[in-house]
Amino acid sequence: MNETPLVSQRSALVLLIAGLVAVALGVLIYAQFHNAPGAFIAAIVGFGGAIAIVHKLISTEQ
Repeated sequence: MNETPLVSQRSALVLLIAGLVAVALGVLIYAQFHNAPGAFIAAIVGFGGAIAIVHKLISTEQ
């Protein structure tokens, strides 16, 4: 039986780093403004931006 991973190690690393950035951004925004919806929206935007940046930083092409 050929067991292939559901997500590659590179994809998992990109998602992990983006998730950490999103959590940090959400916590910092909430600590500053005490606005949960605003912090959630900032975290989502940060997650999307971090995925794009980390994807380019951890490029497999030379």
